[in-house]
Amino acid sequence: MAVSLLAAGTGTGGATAASPPAASAPLGRPAAAQPRTVTLVTGDQVTSYGSGHIAVAPRDGVRFLRYAVADHRYVIPSDALPLLRSDRLDRRLFDVTALLEAGYDKHASLGLVVSGVTGDSAAAPRELKSIRKLAAVRGYTAKVGKEKLAAYWKSLTSSVAVKSGSQGKVWLDGLRKPTLDASTAQIGAPSAWSAGFDGTGVTVSGAGHGNRHHSSGLDGQGHLAP
Repeated sequence: MAVSLLAAGTGTGGATAASPPAASAPLGRPAAAQPRTVTLVTGDQVTSYGSGHIAVAPRDGVRFLRYAVADHRYVIPSDALPLLRSDRLDRRLFDVTALLEAGYDKHASLGLVVSGVTGDSAAAPRELKSIRKLAAVRGYTAKVGKEKLAAYWKSLTSSVAVKSGSQGKVWLDGLRKPTLDASTAQIGAPSAWSAGFDGTGVTVSGAGHGNRHHSSGLDGQGHLAP
């Protein structure tokens, strides 16, 4: 596993990661990938330029650790290391590849799951919105606007919160896209499609109980509406 320091900042003279100059793609070659910027839970902005090049906006007194595992690229600020080592943070929060695959560069907020909370979720940091309790993990789900992530990180890493452990563990609320690559093969759908069957003329029925006769899908007598 290759590890390198991406950028360092000490005071206002922190080093910055230079962005490559924009250039037109030569004729006959595909255009370079557009840069995409994602905001970490710490409020730090990470920009991916494709081909493995990543730049991070500097932050005073913070160094950034960069490494890759199985084609996933991680960027971890130095002030997040203590919470990661004490298992208070989900490492996926710093998985730039996963965050971009989930489209978090296009979302206005970052989705979080907080588990093992001591006390009431009503006492959660004020930067959290759309809080929904999750009894199974003794916690809740929430969202934090990108512009409030830095403030949330400050409250999360305050001396009181760290010592008491009252905020539990913070996880990334991962987003998944369902695919049919496995399920359709299991029922033999590809073979049926190749034989010319596409479902045309096939009657589909639904089995269940407790239907509501006033449902918009029924004709008022419990039958499927035409």
